[in-house]
Amino acid sequence: MPRRSAVLTSFPLFPVATHKFIVLSVVSFTAYTFYWFYQNWKRIKTASQENLSPFWRTAFAPLWGFSLFRHIRTLACAQGIAADWSPDLLGTVFLVLNVLWNLPAPWWWISLAVFVPAIPVQQTAQRVNELYATAVGEGRNDVYSPGNVAMIVIGGLILALAIMGSFMPDSVPLPIFTVVMR
Repeated sequence: MPRRSAVLTSFPLFPVATHKFIVLSVVSFTAYTFYWFYQNWKRIKTASQENLSPFWRTAFAPLWGFSLFRHIRTLACAQGIAADWSPDLLGTVFLVLNVLWNLPAPWWWISLAVFVPAIPVQQTAQRVNELYATAVGEGRNDVYSPGNVAMIVIGGLILALAIMGSFMPDSVPLPIFTVVMR
């Protein structure tokens, strides 16, 4: 992993504000969490010159989460940044939450919290990136783009409807059909 003295054109880890990471993960039904995984693996591959596939590590993120969390913690510690979290514990919680999507309704909603174990890792990645803030030309990714706003509006509406639908009875007769059926 690069040292502070290395010349970089971009941050060593994917830059995104924690609030943006959380909001986009929720309204995208956790798809943004996997995008975050992919972007971090891509940057780790570039910096380390390792022969790894960001795509496949993201496709199997529940298993590779342990490794990504370790990479980020190791990079932080090498830069003198405290990372008071366990990659194994967070990786285990991430793995378990990924399996819970298969629960019956409404319990599968718990799996939407899959981004939660990545929050301390994301915050550590932000602290690592801060060391390079003046040296790189890349933005901090802390504002919402028009595409992000569109995702929030559309995803938020779908999420609200899905939540309401999960708690409604399976068959709710509409008043018009009740009158016609009599």
